[in-house]
Amino acid sequence: MAVQNPSPSDEQTFTARLQYLSGVSDRLTAIMNSADRFVNFAGIIAAATVTAGILGKDPLIAILAPYALIIIFTYQIQLYTDAERFTVLLEYLETQLNGSMHESVFRTKSVLDRAYRKRLSTTLMQRMYAIVLLASIIVSAIKTYSSYSWPWLVVDVVGAGVAGVFLLGAAARELQRAQDQVEANLATPADPHADKPLAE
Repeated sequence: MAVQNPSPSDEQTFTARLQYLSGVSDRLTAIMNSADRFVNFAGIIAAATVTAGILGKDPLIAILAPYALIIIFTYQIQLYTDAERFTVLLEYLETQLNGSMHESVFRTKSVLDRAYRKRLSTTLMQRMYAIVLLASIIVSAIKTYSSYSWPWLVVDVVGAGVAGVFLLGAAARELQRAQDQVEANLATPADPHADKPLAE
């Protein structure tokens, strides 16, 4: 049986997908590197809270630490959400490219499936973040009460609670829905006119 050579159109499509796959992979790597840097920021804030806020004589650092952690954790979750969406897109492109070849060369989905991305160590790390944030809120409340009395304590606890619930809650929900949303978007036929500029 004679082997059919791919048409120029098929070769162009394959090359475009391969280049797009490379670009998505680079962006995914950059996102994960950024997320790792925010882990370091959280560690610095936790250390500053203990050394300067608790052991030292600067209660304001301990009081404001929960707000800084909430911002850092929220942005980190947003980065993980972007990484999740790009991972799903990467798997989609790999599936298309594998379909154009005689064997499955790209196997990201076999290694980084949904079950693995939600493995036990990841869940335990998320709980550790929650414990660190809760501990910082408690320390913040104690320092606020001892330094500024109970009216400011109410303001501090309510402020940290509201910020944590709304910001972290919204970010966590986006992360939870990321894979299903991207898969639904990819299953919908693309509008060929969506990216074209409007006629003047």
